[in-house]
Amino acid sequence: MKKLLLIILLLVTHLTSAQKYPVKTKLKNDSVVILTTDQYEVMQTLLENQKQRVVNYKKDVLKKDKEIEIFVNALIRKNFMIDSLYTELKNKNSIYDSLKIKLDTVEKWIYNSSIDNTYLYYSYREQQVIGIDFGSYILIGNRRTGNFNIVRRAPIEEDEKWKNHNRLYSDEPPENWDTFYKKRWKPTLIKFPYKL
Repeated sequence: MKKLLLIILLLVTHLTSAQKYPVKTKLKNDSVVILTTDQYEVMQTLLENQKQRVVNYKKDVLKKDKEIEIFVNALIRKNFMIDSLYTELKNKNSIYDSLKIKLDTVEKWIYNSSIDNTYLYYSYREQQVIGIDFGSYILIGNRRTGNFNIVRRAPIEEDEKWKNHNRLYSDEPPENWDTFYKKRWKPTLIKFPYKL
């Protein structure tokens, strides 16, 4: 034991006179670093600062984890809203598509009915619009009396021929034909609300 103390003392005195600290050396098969007190205190301060930083980082990580959890929950709610809006949009699109099909059918029916000189009326018994096909007839008006007569163009066998004729050739009264009638017999023209 005395020998060991003597060696350490010699070592310390030797090191203090010849070397600067810290000094790395071997002592009983262990690596040892010898420091001055100031160096030790600086090192302790650094270690304490690092420990405090680690504590602060852990607090920050917990805080960020909570913020992330809040954002994830908000994202889940937003995704749910988007899904419900997407479902509603699909429903509205399907309603729109069915209405568009109905509108196209009505437009086509009105267009073809007008070409075929169809007389439209509403049947209260059947609760629907009914058309009388006058495709093989022409309307002749009397300017003096204001009466209109429906005259068949040809026999029933030629109905298809006249329907095709109506579609191929624009057959309509001359421009401003309604002004040829006296004021009290003048027919009322009703125009369809938009162009077909």
